[in-house]
Amino acid sequence: MTVKDKFYWDKNSDGSNIMKNRDKWKNLGLEISYKQKLNENFDASLGLTVQNPVAKSINGSWVQDTSKYIINLGTNYHKNKFMADMRIFSYLGRENAFYNREHTSSTIKDHKLKNSLDLTLTLSYNPTKFDSFKLIGRNLLDREDALNNYEYRTTPFNYSFIYERNF
Repeated sequence: MTVKDKFYWDKNSDGSNIMKNRDKWKNLGLEISYKQKLNENFDASLGLTVQNPVAKSINGSWVQDTSKYIINLGTNYHKNKFMADMRIFSYLGRENAFYNREHTSSTIKDHKLKNSLDLTLTLSYNPTKFDSFKLIGRNLLDREDALNNYEYRTTPFNYSFIYERNF
């Protein structure tokens, strides 16, 4: 994949934030996924992305732009009207953080982001073909991971209860 003109935030010499243009962005990688039916009620999946996402400004050099590795593991149980789905998703080999401030993933200037790990569980019950109830628990490990290089944080452990009606 090759992209021209990718915008990003950077710092001016006075320390103020300014939007700049990375003239070139490219990513060469491989995505692999595998899903296996274990028995009548269980299946499992594994996904792996290995990539080299880099960006470059006209007078700059190529720099890593996002994670080099993405891994996701999952399992799904389904029986009659009930379904349980658990997913683990991780970004590894991450890029440099945009800036360093209090409460970031490191106290070292120009640090790389820490690897992230998210565990989500979804429980679903479908009493009719039109109705469904879902309980979704996100960030079950209650980690405080950075979502992107600006170090916006994941929300703490949270859950949602959802009712859906199809017409």
